[in-house]
Amino acid sequence: MSIGTILKHCTNCGHDKSRSEFYRCRRAPDGRQVRCKLCQKASQSSTVALARARTRAAAPAKRVTMTEAEIIAAREREDEAVTAAAFDVLAQQAAAAHG
Repeated sequence: MSIGTILKHCTNCGHDKSRSEFYRCRRAPDGRQVRCKLCQKASQSSTVALARARTRAAAPAKRVTMTEAEIIAAREREDEAVTAAAFDVLAQQAAAAHG
């Protein structure tokens, strides 16, 4: 640090650091946040990790596992629905042609 550098105290780690090591904050009287960039990043990453853990903990309840027989039955129902829709379109086209 050069002579005349203004130091700021990090309320999280307790170290005195230059103002450039703190993110800007318009609401703060000195224009900088109270935690240094390193502490801020650590706090944010732990918050994100906690949110991910909560999401993953809730996710298994939402997951649906199907047996092979259920998968085959679902595919057959989809095929039947597509076939029925195709016949409906052909019937409409025939009705319009004979109209």
